[in-house]
Amino acid sequence: MRCPYCGGVNQDASAFCRSCGRDLRRAPRVPQKSSTPPTRPEYPPQQLPEYQSPSSLYPMKAAQPVSAAARTVQQSDSAPTTPMPQQPEEFPPCTMAQLEALQKLALDYSLVSDDESTGGKRIVRVSYKQCLPWQQIATLYTVLQKYKEDRAQEFNTVIVQGLTHPDANLYNFDNGQLIYDRNARLGSQILHRFQIETDNGFTATAVRVVLTEEAS
Repeated sequence: MRCPYCGGVNQDASAFCRSCGRDLRRAPRVPQKSSTPPTRPEYPPQQLPEYQSPSSLYPMKAAQPVSAAARTVQQSDSAPTTPMPQQPEEFPPCTMAQLEALQKLALDYSLVSDDESTGGKRIVRVSYKQCLPWQQIATLYTVLQKYKEDRAQEFNTVIVQGLTHPDANLYNFDNGQLIYDRNARLGSQILHRFQIETDNGFTATAVRVVLTEEAS
């Protein structure tokens, strides 16, 4: 047998360990292993706080009713001060009478240059603010009528070009152009011809108008 104290080997009938001298008759009892697994200690359940919705934690203020007068003020502040001009019903013009009726829509302009070009042509350039197609045509036609009153017999071709700024490129136009040919021969007829185009003549929204009137 082995000594339970030091592990030394002794005879089965030995009363004392020959290695450590301890009494083998009073050997400590070795606890037997239990077949049941140890149980976990039980703890009292924790008390969780009661759920509160965000609205209870952060109450929202009730919306205040807006009076009719306040709504009117808000709408007037957000609305544009100047309404967009409406396109005339008879646009683009198909007759000289419709073209002349557009003159009431002409804008104020300033003269930029008045030069003679090759071929006996007169090129008049004016500047006015960027505007809608019917306003461009109305302004160009008004400039031509003023030029015809002052210098009607000087040139057979008058070109009126519109610019958005007086310092713009004088070799191009960006606010419309009108070409007036006086006594132009079209077949067997002699007519006055008006060729008008808006913007710079190349945009997708450009309007082109060609009208004639009998030469007096």
